[in-house]
Amino acid sequence: MAEALFVAIEGIDASGKTTLTASLAAALRTRGLAVATHKEPGHGPVGELFRRLSASGRCPPTTMALLSSAERHAQQEALAAALRRHQVVIADRYYLSGLAYHAADGIDP
Repeated sequence: MAEALFVAIEGIDASGKTTLTASLAAALRTRGLAVATHKEPGHGPVGELFRRLSASGRCPPTTMALLSSAERHAQQEALAAALRRHQVVIADRYYLSGLAYHAADGIDP
């Protein structure tokens, strides 16, 4: 059985991360590998709240940073489970994006 692998695709907005994630996942699947993809923020309750507040532009940066961390924490079990199943996990953004966004908002990572 193949080893688990976690790949994070990072980049600026509209740089092709989602396209690359989908293409890489498809290529690996054609080679017989089990692949799970992850998008950050996710589509669970915390991720949806993060999106809604981010779009409003009315939430303090520190609150957004904490929500970002809470969202990542909420997704950890699903990611860990995929890795335990020896899947290749491809993340469309991960914690480095959060660090960059928060630093741009003046929050010390």
